[in-house]
Amino acid sequence: MESDENWQLANQYSNSVMLKAGLGLMLIGVILSFFAFNQAVMGVLTGVSALAGGIVIFFFTEKQLK
Repeated sequence: MESDENWQLANQYSNSVMLKAGLGLMLIGVILSFFAFNQAVMGVLTGVSALAGGIVIFFFTEKQLK
């Protein structure tokens, strides 16, 4: 948030990264749904993959700004 220009760049770039990460997470979810995991395991896998997606989005957006 150093400048309005950086803010706009970060939002535009993170939008495309979020779309790609979301599609990737959706693909992982579909693949995992074919396995016979119980509900607790699927909950943990969903949480871990969502956290990983957030980290990826943050990492690539920050890398783009530098």
